Amino acid sequence: MNTSYKNCSSNEFTKVLAEKERLFSIFYEKSSDPILFWQEGMIISANPAMCIMLGLSLADLHKYKLDDFICKDPAYYATFHALYLNGSAEGEVTFTTPSGESMPLKIKLNQNILDDCHLAIFYPAEDRAFRDKELAESENKFRNLFEGSLEGLVLWNDQYEVVDMNPAAKEMLGVDQDTVIGSFIKDSCKDCKLERQELKDRIGRVSGTFKLKQKNDIEKTFEFSTLHQVFSQLNVTALKDISERLILEEQLRKSETLHVLGELAAGVAHEVRNPLTALKGFIQLLEGSVQEDFSMYFNVITTELERIESIINEFLFLSKPQALCFSEEDICSIMNQTLDLLSAQAVLHNIQFIKQFSENPINITCVPNQLKKVFINMLKNAIEVMPDGGFICIHIQRIEDELIKVSIIDQGAGMDNDKMKKLGEPFYTTKERGTGLGLMVTYKIIEEHSGRIEVESEVGKGTAFHVLLPIVQKSNDI
Repeated sequence: MNTSYKNCSSNEFTKVLAEKERLFSIFYEKSSDPILFWQEGMIISANPAMCIMLGLSLADLHKYKLDDFICKDPAYYATFHALYLNGSAEGEVTFTTPSGESMPLKIKLNQNILDDCHLAIFYPAEDRAFRDKELAESENKFRNLFEGSLEGLVLWNDQYEVVDMNPAAKEMLGVDQDTVIGSFIKDSCKDCKLERQELKDRIGRVSGTFKLKQKNDIEKTFEFSTLHQVFSQLNVTALKDISERLILEEQLRKSETLHVLGELAAGVAHEVRNPLTALKGFIQLLEGSVQEDFSMYFNVITTELERIESIINEFLFLSKPQALCFSEEDICSIMNQTLDLLSAQAVLHNIQFIKQFSENPINITCVPNQLKKVFINMLKNAIEVMPDGGFICIHIQRIEDELIKVSIIDQGAGMDNDKMKKLGEPFYTTKERGTGLGLMVTYKIIEEHSGRIEVESEVGKGTAFHVLLPIVQKSNDI
């Protein structure tokens, strides 16, 4: 009892108590919040608001237990556990009316309020429509981020089944809508150099690279980063196509190699050319005074010196910036001149040239002597890989309004993919006495002509070199 009533008379105390009961009765009866009392699970009393919410009279309510209206979910058990532990509790429960309507309500519980009866007061929970709206907005933001991401995003479960892909991932991987729900991750993980079970069991981030051959047989390299159990038992993998980056890095590596080679070439050419000139001069002086029995030796010496000089000249071509003088020339005429130069060598190797290009001029903007060097290198290589003779086909055709395609096709031993990837690299050659400089110079000349070289080869069937050149050089390239 409050100490303020210690000195009250019995009549005064009775009046105060009566006034409190009156005020409580008004609060209980008039409250808009549903209130009820229960004991041993059975509903003992309820205010009008409670009866209205349930659609039952007070007499009918006496037949029910409180548990008849509250869903026994984890929130229910947590709230009532706190009540029996602390004597009071608050929580949010799902309330079901006799008509079957369910609604979320906040509940406030107090134990042993009056004559061992427990009090339950219900309040409206946060508006579900508002929560649904917030959830919809959140999902919309995630969807916009997922769909609009420039990186490929793949959602997948622990069975390696793809749940969803964003448009960027579909474009990168070359898949259509019908294959979105599938087993892409399961298949590609074999190429990730990670054990699939390890990938499944590891917590956190897993990253790496893998290669994937697409429907058009083009192999691409992807960088991936995977986060496990991001939400709803789903994993997310972010993909980035690094194929072009790897190509650029390879081009940069070759460019740096060429730069170093150019500096080396300048020094070597200078040091070798001076004694080489002296040797050639003295050999020519001695040749006239030597007996005929030794003339063969002099021929060999002269041939080898010329070979050394040819290699030095190729070195110098790589080391010096070339002053390009472009002019309009007939590429068919350039090819015919080249074939005339090599016709004797072709006859010696039992090789026949098959020309498949028009007799009419096909003019392009080029440096004729450099293109002639390109064709000589390619045709000599084709002759050397055909020791048993055969045919070398030469095609020249206009494939687009602005492009000319020159193809040189041999019947040699062919090459595998690993060898083709290394073509044009410094000192890489498939020939026993080759230096690899010829093709490197060839690639450099075509690059200076804003063109490109494509190679097709099959082991045992031969190789085709395709040179694609613009008909007209851009002004800033001339």
